[in-house]
Amino acid sequence: RDIKSPFFFPIEKTVSITGRGQVLVGTVTRGILKKNDPIEIIGYGQTIKTVAVDIQVFKNSVNECSAGQHVGILGRGLKGESVRRGMVGVAPNSIKQSNFYEVQIYMLKKEEGGRNKPILNGYAQPLLTNTASVDCSFVMPKEKEMLLGGDNITLNILLKFPMPFQVGDKFTSKFNY
Repeated sequence: RDIKSPFFFPIEKTVSITGRGQVLVGTVTRGILKKNDPIEIIGYGQTIKTVAVDIQVFKNSVNECSAGQHVGILGRGLKGESVRRGMVGVAPNSIKQSNFYEVQIYMLKKEEGGRNKPILNGYAQPLLTNTASVDCSFVMPKEKEMLLGGDNITLNILLKFPMPFQVGDKFTSKFNY
């Protein structure tokens, strides 16, 4: 487990507690977070700054959480529906979000359970990663007009909303057949 890298926490769900605020629930992917540490919640084009007022593991309040733990984090000043599934809690200024990324993909062959029709430039499809689902469209390189089963290619994706991705992040997309 990576505890030396900056804190990263995909948000699986949120729970509102009357009089306290919103609790962010998920599994810490990397890093360590201590009580009263500042965090940024980013995703869907939003950046929300908050402080971890309380951290709970199995309904017990703890002073810190680290990579691999499933936790609830109470953020100071979070109200209503400001935070939602798919956003991530991160150490301040440790990651940026964008809506345009260069990705390497492998398209499954029909025999592997993949698509039997080619994908053309501009094809729109939901992209699933961590806990997020966001629509994206494929921007093919100039020398490639279509993507066929068995192709392993580097291309660009354009997301509907800016989202945080890093080198090595994995994603999937379920294509319509």
